[in-house]
Amino acid sequence: MKYIFVGGTTDITVHEVTGPDTLREIHQACGGHYGGNTVNAEFFKFLTTLLSGPVIKEIRDKHPSEYFDFMTTFEHKKTSFSVDEKSMVTVRIPVVWKDVFERLTGETLEETLPNTSYKGKVNLNKDKLRMSNDFFRKFFDYSINNVLRVFEELFRKPAITNIRTLLAVGGYSESPVLINAIKEKFPNLTIIVPKDPGLAVLKGAVLYGFEPQAITERVSQYTYGVAMQKPYDPDVYDESKISAIRGHGGKRMVDDVFDKHIEIGKVCKIGEFEQEHDYYPLVHQHKYAHFEFYASELKSPKYTTDEKCQMIGTFLVEISKAGKIFLKLNASGTEILGIVREEETGKESRAYFSLM
Repeated sequence: MKYIFVGGTTDITVHEVTGPDTLREIHQACGGHYGGNTVNAEFFKFLTTLLSGPVIKEIRDKHPSEYFDFMTTFEHKKTSFSVDEKSMVTVRIPVVWKDVFERLTGETLEETLPNTSYKGKVNLNKDKLRMSNDFFRKFFDYSINNVLRVFEELFRKPAITNIRTLLAVGGYSESPVLINAIKEKFPNLTIIVPKDPGLAVLKGAVLYGFEPQAITERVSQYTYGVAMQKPYDPDVYDESKISAIRGHGGKRMVDDVFDKHIEIGKVCKIGEFEQEHDYYPLVHQHKYAHFEFYASELKSPKYTTDEKCQMIGTFLVEISKAGKIFLKLNASGTEILGIVREEETGKESRAYFSLM
């Protein structure tokens, strides 16, 4: 089983080892914006409350190097901080920050701090901002609570059984607070954090570039399909979707119908295409077939304009004669491969699209 923790998001995927150098994906990537950057965001909220918004804005706008250095120091504290530590967490406040604060507020930071809700939890000793262990730990709460919630939801799924190993990679995996929280919640899991977990994702991507066959099966993270026109049926389609273009025999048509090729959660085996779908140009004089490809978080979206549907690309194919054409998709790799085939000539055209 593989868990990936990165800066902005927590991406969790489940794999089964099927051979010496091969894996198959059991569950598509899931998670959310619960990575290390959310800890930074909580710390930034604290700074804004302590110093005030105008002070923070001027610091970021006029003293970016000092701000960058300060946040870099916090980043180091974040990945090295342990709840077992008894000493207070200390970060140095740049002198220019104190000057800006005093000029904009008319008070010194030393005078202001004892009158805030942080009294007893945070203190200032010259240029050193010192925070209690318990106070600093709260910056992690939102992130860790959500990470553990996602794990619990995942483990409740019938397909996720007999999980023994957790591989944590990405910069956030260096945090003892995160890893200890997972150990406490799931004591039966063996947790592996490789050396330099922040580089592990990059190294894995490079290795995968040389061995793309290593992952033999993937689980589709989205529903994929194309926009098409279909005959209007008042019991099925909205009147607002009626097209200005008539179909064969003057039939009224509707636009933006989502023609599903691959459903979210579908197992895609490497090299295998999904079933072909056939299409007909509405106008016999057409010399091109234009496909719009969409991805959706829904299992069965009705229209490509539905919420949670997003266009991922277009495919303009020259056709020699207006007749039946076929489209098939392969989403087993790191991209979607679409192949269009003309029935009469057998001519094929292909295009690649991002999986999102």
